[in-house]
Formats: sequence, structure tokens, C-alpha cells
Amino acid sequence: MEIEQITLQNKAIIQRATPVLEKLEAHGFRAHIVGGAVRDLLMGRPIDDVDIVTSAKPVVICTLFPKTFTMNNQHETVIVRHDHHLFEVTTERNGSLQSDLMARDFTVNSIALKSDGSLLDPLNGQADLDDKVLRSYQPMKRMTEDPLRMLRAVRFMSDLGFSLDRELMNTIKTEASKLQYMAIERIVKEFYKLICGKHRNEALEILRETKLYQYCQIPSLNNETINKLKQLPSVGVYSEEIIWTLISKSLGLDETGPLKSLLLSNQLTKEVRNRLLALSYREKNDWDLLALYTASRDVAEDVEVIRQLSCQSYFSLKDLKAMWNDLPITSKKDLNITGTDLIAHFQKEPGPWVKDILQFIEQEVVLGRMVNDKHEILDALKVRGSKNERETTEDLS
Repeated sequence: MEIEQITLQNKAIIQRATPVLEKLEAHGFRAHIVGGAVRDLLMGRPIDDVDIVTSAKPVVICTLFPKTFTMNNQHETVIVRHDHHLFEVTTERNGSLQSDLMARDFTVNSIALKSDGSLLDPLNGQADLDDKVLRSYQPMKRMTEDPLRMLRAVRFMSDLGFSLDRELMNTIKTEASKLQYMAIERIVKEFYKLICGKHRNEALEILRETKLYQYCQIPSLNNETINKLKQLPSVGVYSEEIIWTLISKSLGLDETGPLKSLLLSNQLTKEVRNRLLALSYREKNDWDLLALYTASRDVAEDVEVIRQLSCQSYFSLKDLKAMWNDLPITSKKDLNITGTDLIAHFQKEPGPWVKDILQFIEQEVVLGRMVNDKHEILDALKVRGSKNERETTEDLS
């Protein structure tokens, strides 16, 4: 994205939040945009979302804005919906903006932006942005009150290309073991972002140097697999399914227990498992119609992208599309026969036999050995049944 386009986009995002700030100010409350939005605005990076901090309490925020949702009672955060956009609005910690900013994780995230465009920067975060350094105010306190911040520091290194302040670095080395007590879901989210960063390899080295990797609870994350992760191509532009498959493959995770221990969503776990299975198949085989049908087009295409990224021979997406278009059916829903048809035809009670025969029919249709027509399928089953009876009779005689 061009810098000019980013600037215009960021300006539009800030303008969306301005009415929320102004409404809070009009009722006598302080209100500022804080955190990543201000940091990325100053760096000329795309802003993802806008967080607002205010002196107003959640009950007041909910009164001022008709469309709200209380998100976090502990941190007094309210989601405000204004003009079809969502904003996290949090009450200032310790009753003042300065105290709130000083309690944030890193100085580059401790800059506040007012509705008139003025900045409050009590910890000199803008200088740290210029110097490309991650620093914390009272790092021991900041890192121990939420040990996930140590991994976030390394993740920010990967994303921003910044170095760690010496005091922060030493604190992480000293307190690394506390990361093991954090929820695995939070750790996995930060680890994924670390792998997606443009400066991933430098960050992985810091992960190794600080020994944080030993406490990440990521299965098989060790010195050897860190080296494998460093050999991955840049992955930030690819889908979550492809990235997690590459991570899992580098860590040596299979499609069973270790993958499940990452506590990804059930759907994402399933998608990654399917790609790992298909990758394993492709190590020894080329695609044929049945294998392609079984994998699905999306999985097969992702597998070939992964093979290409891994400098292995691969099918072009054009060739895969041509093979897919040659399939007589692309889903079992396309079969022109149902279990009800089979029960009526064979005049038998429902049971596992119905599923078995449907699977047989599905395979035969995909391979072109049966025509996808109900009457022709039933005729083919009749012929198959007669053949089986003859073979049984011959065996008995």
C-alpha cells in the first residue's frame, strides 16, 4: 500500500473516532485515542482499530452512547458503536491520563492523541519511535504484572523491526519463566503474529536468547525447530490455514494430539489437519481424481502453494483447476441417489450398510466407473450383486 494511500486511510479512521472523543469532551470528560492507533499513525503504518481512553466511567459511557456493549469489567472497557464503527472505550487507570499512559506496556504505545490533533507523550515515546527501540517504563513492574508482555515485546520486534532496550531485554531474561503461567490461547495468538512479521528471524533469535521459547507452551518449540521456522519464507500475505500448516510442519506437529494442544478453533484445527494429511500424501504421490476429490480443491491448492514456498515440485493452480473441472461430481451432495433410494430399492431396514454403499457409489462415480444417474447406479449395483453371488457360488463349489 502506498504511503499516501495509508495516510488518507488513517486520516479517515481517526476522523471516524473524533465524534466519540468530542461527545465525551462536551460532557466534561477527558478523551484521547491511545495505543497502537497513535503509534501506527506516527509511523505511517495502516491503523487496524482505534482504542480510546477516557475519564468517564463505564456506566456514563453507556448512558452517553445508545449502542454499547460492556466488554471487560476488570479493565472497565466498553465497546461503543458509532456511525457503524466500533471503538474500545476504556476508563483511565488510576484516575488520570498520565497514570494510565505510564502503566502501558511500551513507551511507543503510551502516546495519546486528542480530538484537536495534539499529542501527550509523558514517556517520550516519539523519540523511541524515531530510534526504533522498544522500551518500558519500570520494565520489571510492566512485565511481571502481565508476563505475556514479554512475548509481545518480541512480537513487536518481528512486526516493527525495532530492537529491545537493554533494561527491558535483561528483565525478560530474568522473568521469562513467568510466561508459562499465561493462557495458551493468548500465547498462541502472539506467537502467530511473531511468525507473520517481516523481521521474524531477528525476533526468533531474541526468543532463543531470552529463553522465552522454553515457556511458550508451544509443542516441540526448541532450538532445532526455531531454526526450521527461520527457514520459512515470508508468510504474512498468506491465509491463516497456510501459515498454521507451515508452522505445524516446521514444528513437526502431526494432525492429531499436538496440533489440538494449540487450542485453535475447531474449524481452523480441522483445516490445518486436512492440509497436513494432504501434504503427507503429496510427499509420495501426484494428484489423481480421487485424491483431489477427497482433499477438496481449496486444500489441494493450498498444498501446492506450500510446496512451491518450500521449493518442491508443484502443480500449477491452472492444472489443478483443469483436473477439478474433470471431476464428475465435486461433493457427495452432487450424487443423484440417496440413502432413501437404496433402502427402497433393496427393501431393507436402515443401517450402516447404507453409508457403506453410498461411499462405494461416490468413489465409483468420481473414478468414472459409474454414471451419476440413479437408475444406472441401481442397475450397476444389481450387476455387482449378481457378480458377487456367482463368485461366492464358485468358491463354495
